[in-house]
Amino acid sequence: MWRTPVVLLLLVCCAQELARVSSSHDRPSAERPMQVETADPLSLLRREGKACQESYGIFPCSEKLGGSVFLLIVYSYAFVKAAQLLLNGSELLLEIAHPGIVGGLCLPIICTIPDAAVILVSGIFGDKETAQSQVMIGMGVLAGSTVLLLTMLWGTALIVGRCDLYEINGHKYAREKTLTKGFHLTETGVTLTKQTTYVAWILVLSVLPCIVVQLPQILGAPALSRVFVIIGSAMAFLGFVAYCVYQVMTPWIQQVMVDWHRHRYRRSHALHRAHIYSRQKRWGDLLLNGEKLLNYEVLRRLFHFFDQNGDGLLSERELKNFIKTIGLTHDSNIPEGLEAKIWMEEFDHERDGKLSLVEFEEGMANWLNSSKLGLEFVKHRSFKGDRTTSGHWAEIAKEAQSSLYALLEDEEVHAPEDTEDPNGVTTTIQEVDVVEEPPPSTLGGILVTATACLLGGMALACIFAAPLVDTIDDFSRASHIPAFFVSFVVTPIATSSSEVISSITFASKKQKRGISVTYSQLYGSVVLNNTLCLGLFLAIVAARGLVWDFSAEVLIMALATMAMGCVGGIFTTIPLFMAFGAFLLYPLSLGLVVLLNQYLGWH
Repeated sequence: MWRTPVVLLLLVCCAQELARVSSSHDRPSAERPMQVETADPLSLLRREGKACQESYGIFPCSEKLGGSVFLLIVYSYAFVKAAQLLLNGSELLLEIAHPGIVGGLCLPIICTIPDAAVILVSGIFGDKETAQSQVMIGMGVLAGSTVLLLTMLWGTALIVGRCDLYEINGHKYAREKTLTKGFHLTETGVTLTKQTTYVAWILVLSVLPCIVVQLPQILGAPALSRVFVIIGSAMAFLGFVAYCVYQVMTPWIQQVMVDWHRHRYRRSHALHRAHIYSRQKRWGDLLLNGEKLLNYEVLRRLFHFFDQNGDGLLSERELKNFIKTIGLTHDSNIPEGLEAKIWMEEFDHERDGKLSLVEFEEGMANWLNSSKLGLEFVKHRSFKGDRTTSGHWAEIAKEAQSSLYALLEDEEVHAPEDTEDPNGVTTTIQEVDVVEEPPPSTLGGILVTATACLLGGMALACIFAAPLVDTIDDFSRASHIPAFFVSFVVTPIATSSSEVISSITFASKKQKRGISVTYSQLYGSVVLNNTLCLGLFLAIVAARGLVWDFSAEVLIMALATMAMGCVGGIFTTIPLFMAFGAFLLYPLSLGLVVLLNQYLGWH
């Protein structure tokens, strides 16, 4: 990590020398007659001292095109290193801290620091006239980052993460780590988790502040622009807080839902297995025909059969034997001992560590009533050759199991494979990924390294934000290219480099979870752009009393966000051809700004 400041120091020194040499060529020499200056705008700016001012008095600047290009590269490189340090620090924190807080909250916020730094610096320094000019650079960074993430990076992730698509029950799904169809536009693509579609719809909602600030122009009341800018800023910050709460609470909510569906599966699965087992023993059906009532005679035979010592109570060991014998295994891969404890906690009302017959009957009856079964069971059919009587139980169990898998997809728990023996008892085989935690002795070192990376990244972003903004301004004057387009195209590549690196890394794994993380991160970053960064920008405009002249830029942010958010919210399987549609949206967005501002007079 020490190499980064050394390299940056050398580059700054080289830039300073280059700027000095460049300036010396502009000075009139004794041997050369003084040339009369023309009254062009650039020379006027030089005389007023508004061109090429060294940031903080130490960072070099250049009025020449070549020098500005070199400095733009140097300061952009500083932002790339800042973004990398922030990403490295965040990933280290993920190893030792709560994933919901770090992954869902800290990481996206940290990744927006480079953009936020440029936006803040572009509008708070200088007089009102200077701020009105330079704040367009901040808007360019904000709009460029949003459009870049939702178009070029979105499409690149789709190309890198694509797998072969196979049709199952009329729907196409991507087969993980399988790519035999090359660049087939409709037969390759990615499949995302349901959770990713939720984030996509949140992305669509995040455009509300963009719409609010446009209302004065839509209603033909530009005098109210400042009022609506303040309202839009407040909405953006409230949206940011709401998104943070959602991200922190999502793991907890997800776990509650997983537990609920797991218990729902446990109930239906237990009744299904007990029904099959009682018929195997030729004791009869566990359920009475079509009345949603237990056959208590069969239930008592089950109870007494597993009451091995005949004391009229089921101990935890005997209950474990019951669970194991009827083949009650489920996708959570909980051992029989732990499963028995769960049953005890729910059935044992006396809290004496044993189940009486009454407790056992009441517990099973409650499970039956809560399942809300609707199909009839035929009681008097023979079991041999007839397996339709337990079909409803299997249907309920499978439906509950599917609901559980949909939730567990986001936790990278693979669906189990069911095998059925000749007696009709299904055995579930489950593979569970083992996550190794770092040993306690390394936690302190990880925390120190993570803190150093985060502080270093934030320091670089804050220090080089002002030089970068000034250099973009200098380059714009030297090249006669509007500063907005420079900041729209060039700066987001540097400020968004952390998202680029992490997104491509996850997508290259060609797994459902990896590609889902990629798109969730992209959507989350844009949500923060539309809330935190936009709120900061609008606050600067309102506080400095700047003229609202950013309608075209905000419009392309809203259009790109709504278009790609709807695609991500509607489709869980995305074919490859959509990547090229996303790529096309980038030049269309830039062209729309030119059309609106230069030809339709929106500025």
